[in-house]
This record gives sequence, structure tokens and C-alpha cells, in this order.
Amino acid sequence: MEDSIPLSYKERKQIPVLEQLIRKEIAQQIAGSLLNLSTRQVRRRVKKYLKGGVRELAHKNRGRPSKRRISDCKREQIIKLYTEKYYDFGPTFASEKLKENDNVQIKPETLRLLLIKENLWIKKRKRSPHKSWRPPKEFYGELVQIDGSDHDWFEGRCQRCTLLGFIDDATNKVFLEFSKSESHESLMTATKHYCLINGKPLAFYADRGKVFKVNMHNPDNELKTQYERALAEIDIKISHAYSPAAKGRIERLFKTLQDRLVKEMRLKDISDIQSANQYLQNEYIAKHNRRFARMPAQTCNLHRAVSPIELDNALCLKESRKISNDFTIRYKNRLIQLKKAQKAVVRPKEKVQIWENFDGKIRLFIRGIELFFKEIEKCSFKLAIKQSKVPSKPMVTPKDRPWRRTNRLFYT
Repeated sequence: MEDSIPLSYKERKQIPVLEQLIRKEIAQQIAGSLLNLSTRQVRRRVKKYLKGGVRELAHKNRGRPSKRRISDCKREQIIKLYTEKYYDFGPTFASEKLKENDNVQIKPETLRLLLIKENLWIKKRKRSPHKSWRPPKEFYGELVQIDGSDHDWFEGRCQRCTLLGFIDDATNKVFLEFSKSESHESLMTATKHYCLINGKPLAFYADRGKVFKVNMHNPDNELKTQYERALAEIDIKISHAYSPAAKGRIERLFKTLQDRLVKEMRLKDISDIQSANQYLQNEYIAKHNRRFARMPAQTCNLHRAVSPIELDNALCLKESRKISNDFTIRYKNRLIQLKKAQKAVVRPKEKVQIWENFDGKIRLFIRGIELFFKEIEKCSFKLAIKQSKVPSKPMVTPKDRPWRRTNRLFYT
């Protein structure tokens, strides 16, 4: 009889105590301490138990529909909106977009249970291996994790591209920028934009990709990439992770963005990199930071001020070339002629440092002094190369070759 009654564990625990109280084996105060109830509540429970038995111990609302349940009409509306617009959204993200775009308010857990009941969502059990936890940094700007994610961000509406991400270790504040690939040019451009908005942090934390670190034939880390060299010039340290788990914050950020940002751009009908970057700067980054950012342990901001000129001088490509005897320099199939009047003494065979901006403009320096130059046009350059080449004479085999003598003796 008792097994057919839907009682909770707490309610079933009351039965033997009430039976002892009815048989006067224990007092009301002892029964109250065992059930964590007052003596008044104990007397009420005994009265109900004597009147209706075990059924009276069950809650009266058990088995009845809740008065706060979602109406059938609203339930059908939510299911229709989800299947039409948010079919691949998670319950939490879908509840946010239903409230934001459709003025339909529902809690994420309620939506999750509703979707499970309608076979639109599958329970997911996450299991991860044991990992040691590293506490986040205490100061905003103390460490920023950076990386790029190559993904089909536009779901086939545009060519595949890379999203460059910056996330502060202490606050989880992010900065995002789309680019064609993870190259020196795109990384330096995104770093410049980050520093102009937030200032330069103390350190960056990145992986060991070829843009961030020279991995081959560099045991003492003497060779530096262009990006490492640029960060050193503006006094930003960079350290490298040995595994993706070591920089888990930026990896989890990309996992979130590959779910949320892709669907946000789908709803906004964004299909190119330029529009996506405008959307990031004008709307999404602020929304994301409001949703996921947190307060740091210390309120001090360690970002430092930096001027645009300092960033332009550092975040560019720098290479060395040797001056020829005619005071010309060849650089990337370009012929550069140094002018006669210079601020410094220039000699042939000396090395000149070439600074190239990403718009193709170059500057020349020797011993820290900028040089004056002019670039020779391509047609003149090709003509000069053609004229400088000495025509080669055809090779004529001498008549006194051994094989010639042998053949002549054989046939005579």
C-alpha cells in the first residue's frame, strides 16, 4: 500500500517516528528534533496521519499541474520559433535570443526540459581528464592570451577566414578581429588596434605557431619572428604554451564564439569580413563582455599608454639589405636607388634596415638615421637587368678531343 503512494524520502522518514510517538515510546520534543520540526508541527502531522494514513503525509500539490506552468499556446509558440530560427542553438543561448529578438521570456532550464521532452535537445554529459588548475591573474592587463581560429565563420556565405582573439586572463574581457589568415600582417594590425583601444599589456601568452615563435634550428631562442621582434620594441613580453590546455581561456573562448558568434552573424545576415569587423567593434564585443566578463581580484589596470607613432614604428616588417657598389638596394623584386645627399655617411657593402608598412610603403635606416632614396620603375629595372647580362658564347668542342681523334683513326 505504501509503495503505491508517491512519497519523498523526507516524508517516508517520518512514518517510523510518528509510529513511535503514537505508541508513546518517545516524546514530542524528541520526535521534533528527529524530524527537524517544531512540536506544533509534530502534533499536526500525527493528527493527519491518524486521520488519513500515509496518504496525508504526501504534499497536496503532488501530481497536480503547477499554476506557474507555461501555457500550451506559449509552449507551441516557443517550439515553432526554435525549430524555424534557433534549431541549432543551445538552451541558454536560445533563451537569450528569444527574449532579445522575439520578446518571449523563458528560463534556460525550463527551455532545456521542454526541448528534451520534444526530442529537440539531447542530454550531454561532459567528461574531461584531470587537469591542474591555475588561478587567474589578479590585475587587468597583466596577461592577455592571444590566438587565431581558422573556421567557417560565415557558414559558406563567404570564404573561410581566421578570427584573431585577445582575452584578458584576469577579467575575461575580449577583443576580436577577422582577417584572411593568421599572418604577421594580420596579427600586427590586430595588436595595434587592441593597444590603441586598451593600451599595451605587460605580457601576451600564445602558442608555438610559426608566427609567434621560430621552432626549427633555434635551441637557444636567439632567432625571433617579426611579431616577437615588434613586441620587444614596444616592451611587451610574450611567452609560449606547450599545449592547448595551457591556454584554455582562449580555447574555450573560440568554442563559445563558434557557437554564438556564427549564429549571431547568421541572424544579422553578415557575409563578409569588413561587415563582420564593424559588427564586432560596434555591437558584439561590448555585448560579449557584459555577458562573460568578471571583476579582477585587484582593481588596478596595468595597461600602459602607447602612441600611434610608436606602434607604427614597431608593428611593421623589418629586414636588412646590403648596399651595392652603385648605391642601389634590391628588396622584393624592387630596385631602390640611394640619393647622393644623406644625413649620414653611406658606403657600399654596408647593411641598411628596411621598414615596410602593410600598405607597401618603405623607409630606409642606417645606424638609426633615415635615408633618402627613390625607387626605380619596374620597366627601367628590367631593362637594366637585361642590359647588365653578358651574352654567353656557344661552346665549340675543340678538334683535338680524344674521342675525335679515336673516331678519325677508326674510320680512316
